[in-house]
Amino acid sequence: MGGFYSLVLRNESSEFAVNKEGERFLDDLQINNIITLILGDMADESVRKIFYSPLRDIDNIKYRHDVFRSLSNSEIRNALTRLSYDVLSLLKTRNDKGYSYPYIRTAEILKSLSNVIDDISMCVDVLKKEKYSSEALEGFYEYLQWLKKEEEFRALVDRTAHIKSILSRIRFCMLIQESTIRIFKCEESGGLKEFIAEAFDKDSPREIHGKPKFRNNELGDYMRNVILELVSGLYPDEFRDLRDFINDSTSFPTIEITRFAVEFQFYLSYLILMDSVRSRGLHFCFPVVNPEVTSFSMEGFYSLWLERKSPAPITPNDLHLEAHEHIAFIIGPNSSGKTTLATAIGQIAYLASLGVPVPAKQASLPLFTKIRTIFPVAEDVEEMIGRLEEELSRMNEILTEADEKTLIVLNEFMGSTNENDALNLYKEIIPIIKSKGSYCISVTFLNSLEELPDIKVYSALIPADDPTARTHVFTAGPLSVKNYALELARHYRIIYEDNGRGDD
Repeated sequence: MGGFYSLVLRNESSEFAVNKEGERFLDDLQINNIITLILGDMADESVRKIFYSPLRDIDNIKYRHDVFRSLSNSEIRNALTRLSYDVLSLLKTRNDKGYSYPYIRTAEILKSLSNVIDDISMCVDVLKKEKYSSEALEGFYEYLQWLKKEEEFRALVDRTAHIKSILSRIRFCMLIQESTIRIFKCEESGGLKEFIAEAFDKDSPREIHGKPKFRNNELGDYMRNVILELVSGLYPDEFRDLRDFINDSTSFPTIEITRFAVEFQFYLSYLILMDSVRSRGLHFCFPVVNPEVTSFSMEGFYSLWLERKSPAPITPNDLHLEAHEHIAFIIGPNSSGKTTLATAIGQIAYLASLGVPVPAKQASLPLFTKIRTIFPVAEDVEEMIGRLEEELSRMNEILTEADEKTLIVLNEFMGSTNENDALNLYKEIIPIIKSKGSYCISVTFLNSLEELPDIKVYSALIPADDPTARTHVFTAGPLSVKNYALELARHYRIIYEDNGRGDD
């Protein structure tokens, strides 16, 4: 058999984690919301599980990158999309035991089977003709070639063609008189051959999702089902052969084809989102992810969640931490985008571990296997646990398990205490983070950051002539407007300067 195991994992021994949707960092970083946006109303838990299962090794990340690169070829993407959709449509119809119209259900199963058979041949032709470099797709191509030569599959192809040929010879006439419908056989040259063709022929109008479209829509599903039931009474042998065929074909599609159809939706759902985001002029890139990377660098990155929710133009930013720089503080006035910047960094770290393109022009970062967050929480009055105590308890848990593959994102950490106490606590925590080899991104209210060792500061860019303006641009270094509160007071004419004096 061909060497195909999975579109998303190289082999059965591939390592990945499984996160629960209730984990704190997934909410804090808006990752749950991003996954919901990607999947839309897709209910398949197998696809959802992939988005909650970050990878642990570089080989599988490259494996997925190569699939994404290959799907930039529209011929390959379209062929595989059609196969995936038709397989899922077949499975959905077959598994719907409560289908209201059994004859229409049978017709749809036959059409879907025929479509999948043709899709397999089309995919073989396309993958043979087009250029791509993907171990996953090469393995799938080899599997499809092997499948087409298998005796069981060839028998299915022949039997499908035979059943369709039998049905194509059915002729009947229909007389509708008031509330009565009469069905009877008619001559070879006459009758409603088209009705049967539209019910069972794969070439009848159809959507790639959902139920087929019939040309005679005015009849409605109920009436079509009634008519097919009456016709089956005229041609019992043909419809018995059809039922037997449908019952005998339940082993198809194969496990490998089914797995492909489901896993392909992981790629397709993300590509659809990427297409929409790129239409606004924003970029995606394949991140350089390496456990031994010597820098943490991103150019032109942005929050995917904000891009999807904000009608306003998105302002990308840059981040660059050298090998010795593991801790970055983000500072700026309210509404300057500090939290958005920090969450965007966390989002990209998570998306990179899924093996998908990330929202940035360029990105190079370690493979983070642990992402931990501390965001403000309401004080628990009943248990008398204050915010500071809760945050310090959480920090202790994080530092206990932290290692060189850990990213910590803090938002107004220790914001409930005074600046002096916060600085002293940071002086204790920073050496521990560095000794673990972890990375930390911290949104802070602190001003005296020069007292903290071995950190990098990113500050909001504030126009000197208008301290109320929000550029949402962050640059390395201190705030561009010193004494921000004083400048703001001057802007609103709370104080005036006249030769160094403030006058009314």
